[in-house]
Amino acid sequence: MKKNVIEHLRRFSTVPGKEKTWVSELSDDRLFDLYLKIRNGESARGIACHVQTVWKVCRKSSVHSVSQGILKFKQRISHLLLFPSPDTDEASTSVFSPMREEDSPLETMENITRQYEARIKGMIAEEEKTGVKYPFISRDLQALAGLRKAILKQKEWEATHEEPLDRRRYQKMAQRIDRRFNNLMESLGTEGQSRMIEGADRFLQLVEERAITMHEKEDGTYDLIKD
Repeated sequence: MKKNVIEHLRRFSTVPGKEKTWVSELSDDRLFDLYLKIRNGESARGIACHVQTVWKVCRKSSVHSVSQGILKFKQRISHLLLFPSPDTDEASTSVFSPMREEDSPLETMENITRQYEARIKGMIAEEEKTGVKYPFISRDLQALAGLRKAILKQKEWEATHEEPLDRRRYQKMAQRIDRRFNNLMESLGTEGQSRMIEGADRFLQLVEERAITMHEKEDGTYDLIKD
């Protein structure tokens, strides 16, 4: 799992089209160590001092300059900081879990909450294992509680507003139909698409020519409407 994380860190250690930075020149172990320090809540200035004094990197640069490089790197890997340590069991099931476009806002929020909860569980497990305390775990717990409260309020609101729920279900169904239709058309190719369109056109012509009109009566039965 650590190797997987390092691959992602390596990808975000540089910005496409720009020159390499001191972060991209770090070894895999140091790049991973930098990630852990950021994830553990250490300050950018504190990490910069460690980089310069212990790793002997960027010794001629100012602490402020190195700190800015760390903050920019932190911003690029912010999505990786939501998840538990790669050494925990929770990481194998929750890390890099993608968000789907068809998800509703509530589903997206629940997905984020599950991953955030897994991250906190991993942090607590590490504390018990190593004895090293996370400085901001109470803040993370408060954030998790806030997410859960927001989800509960949203569910309570939707439980008393059926129309928005029906509209959302319809929108999701329409998205699924549209996606499946597009996939079908792509698989048919140009010739197959032409045949399908011609067949659909002929079918609609026959419907118009041979369809009969019915009228629903109050008792639920139907009468044929003659021309």
